Amino acid sequence: AAGALWIADLPADMIDATARAVDFFVGHQAWRRFPAAGAIGVLGANDDSHECMNLLVRGHLPFRVITPDSHFDGLACILAFDEPALTARRAHLKNWLDAGGALITNLRDFPPGPRVILWKDEAVDPYLVAQEAKRLLGRQRDPLRVYNMFTSNLRWTESPDRQSSLVEFVNYTGRPLPDETTLWLRRTYRRAWLHTWHAAPRELTPLRTDGGTEIVIPEREIYAALELAA
Repeated sequence: AAGALWIADLPADMIDATARAVDFFVGHQAWRRFPAAGAIGVLGANDDSHECMNLLVRGHLPFRVITPDSHFDGLACILAFDEPALTARRAHLKNWLDAGGALITNLRDFPPGPRVILWKDEAVDPYLVAQEAKRLLGRQRDPLRVYNMFTSNLRWTESPDRQSSLVEFVNYTGRPLPDETTLWLRRTYRRAWLHTWHAAPRELTPLRTDGGTEIVIPEREIYAALELAA
């Protein structure tokens, strides 16, 4: 789901299923050009940020990795782990904070305040950082909610023009899930299609609710992708 390339030595009974999966992704290469979506930004790459990103994924909190040319549009909270990266974006960060953003960091470049949270200990606790990001996001600013997703992870991306979204689900139980999954996004989508490796796309009905769009997915295989059109 994250676009990795693999060289695999497969048992004979897995070759056909794996070939279908490969053909599926070859047929949807445009999806790989969709950038990550989310209201949490992660600035800096080190052991602390990697574990924090892992915990955000497990908590179904979509995030974006901030690169030198990234914009901050749509971000409610940034987790900063790298001093050079923070310094390089200082002016941009200050403007973003003045506009209502929130920063969590152990770096002392920004004084603590209502929108700057400094953790006190030198050692970073990624779990506490991920929980604080969730608290700052809250129900008022979260862009995506998912229900009945105990054994799966998701990845949310958007087309560059934001007219299409893609939510990919990976079920790690190793077997199909017969229960419904409900997804809510804080945007209006007119149409939705469920894609799997094993069947033709299935159109689902988006419902307008709670200021956003809700889609009920009847059941899921090991992998499923929900394509949405604004």
